[in-house]
Amino acid sequence: MRIVADFEKHDRVLIFYPYANSSSWQSYFAETRNSFDQVILTIAEYKTVILCVRDKSDFLIEHKNIELIEIETNDAWARDIAPIKIENSNGQNQYGIFAFNGYGGMHDEFEKDKLVPKILCEKLDLEIAFESDFVIDGGSILTDGKGTLFTTEQCILMSNPNYTKQQIEQELKSRLNVNKVIWFENGLANDETNGHVDNLMSLINENEVLINWTDDIENPNYKIVRSVFNLLESENFAIHKIELPPLQTRTASETNPRKNQKQGDDLAANYINFYNGGDFILLPTFDIPHDNIIIQKFKSIFSDKKIIPIYSRNILLGGGNIHCITREFERS
Repeated sequence: MRIVADFEKHDRVLIFYPYANSSSWQSYFAETRNSFDQVILTIAEYKTVILCVRDKSDFLIEHKNIELIEIETNDAWARDIAPIKIENSNGQNQYGIFAFNGYGGMHDEFEKDKLVPKILCEKLDLEIAFESDFVIDGGSILTDGKGTLFTTEQCILMSNPNYTKQQIEQELKSRLNVNKVIWFENGLANDETNGHVDNLMSLINENEVLINWTDDIENPNYKIVRSVFNLLESENFAIHKIELPPLQTRTASETNPRKNQKQGDDLAANYINFYNGGDFILLPTFDIPHDNIIIQKFKSIFSDKKIIPIYSRNILLGGGNIHCITREFERS
């Protein structure tokens, strides 16, 4: 048994449709749904999208590669609340279920999201490999698919205050059949998920990674990205540095009183939180000049893939980005 890496081949992608009464999006909901539609329709040109909606009448765009599943959700962070794909010794897919607590209670409603993994497995007739009481958001772990897991102390320890780091590591090793856990101390500054690792780094393959970078000593991530670099370098990974965009801040119209957001708050904007579709990359962009530099860098790094920029500030305002709203998934 092994946990499957993001970069491995997959035929289906799971996405949850956003709703106006979620904890994540308020005044900018219409723009957010437009961004989701762009992600959904772009992926559907290449793969099957399993789109979870509260009612099938909520999504009226017909497409041969979009399959609608009715399921009640609070929010739309598929990466975090969906079951985790496991491959057994026979190469068959199974799914692991961890607990979810709304990012340490930051979200005021998450009771439906807690139930999503099991309901989804029942609806799609998926085999459950395990159920665990440990709180592990999908975006809080990454793997190389070969027995190594990556995570942050900031997120995992905060999410599981009743367990020690050693106990959590043993649970991860036991449930996901990994033999090594690489712990970063902190996630990206101002990350609403309390430090998910998928905002820090991404794997190209088992030996090669992308990380955020900045040479601006005033940037709150200056020390964080160097700590990430030093740890990965000590583990002999080939490292690509992806320059962070200039600091992006929240405007008055982009605040959400349910999450105590204020005008001028820094956003955890980065280009690492992308979706890897195998033949293509959906790259988050912010309608700033720096986007063009990063697009060219991604074209150089992923020379065998099509780089598709997606304007995603609206998704970012909710606390994540394109990687966070997608989950590699197989129906059978």
